[in-house]
Amino acid sequence: MCASSCCEDQATLVKTIANDQSYWKTFRDNFLTHSSAHYLRAVAQLLEQKGYARVTDVARQLEITKAAASQGVAILKSRGLVCEDEARMLSLTDTGRTLIAAIERNFAVLSAFFEQILDVPSEIARADACKMEHLLSPETAANLQGLLEAIMEDSERRASLVARLRDLASPLNKGGWEG
Repeated sequence: MCASSCCEDQATLVKTIANDQSYWKTFRDNFLTHSSAHYLRAVAQLLEQKGYARVTDVARQLEITKAAASQGVAILKSRGLVCEDEARMLSLTDTGRTLIAAIERNFAVLSAFFEQILDVPSEIARADACKMEHLLSPETAANLQGLLEAIMEDSERRASLVARLRDLASPLNKGGWEG
């Protein structure tokens, strides 16, 4: 099979997937939204840094109103990720701790992959990883981590791959999103 035929097959597959309504509709079914992930991370960071977390602390950490923080924390509580005691102190449930660990692992893998393999600048890599960290399935996250580790084991192959990706992406980067 010639290279152009392969690219045409891949383009057709991408177009088919992109136009399949069932994929994008599942986005809204995610257990954790981007905002909820940030609320959960704020609670975890506060507990680690201060030893306690309250809704007012979450609001201050995220630079949002107490009302917004209260709504966000209420969602976390309804999903069994956070508990609040009589003194209004927040704590993570076992599920919350497990989810935070997965989100942090996903962030690390995604940002490393974007930066070290795709050669994306660190600031952009971290911003993109933040947008995706809570959306990855455990299977995709594990396979991506395995791929990253396999590529990083061989520095010569990694350098060759990064250079090839840079060459392939160069025309795309010059044109931006237009076209």
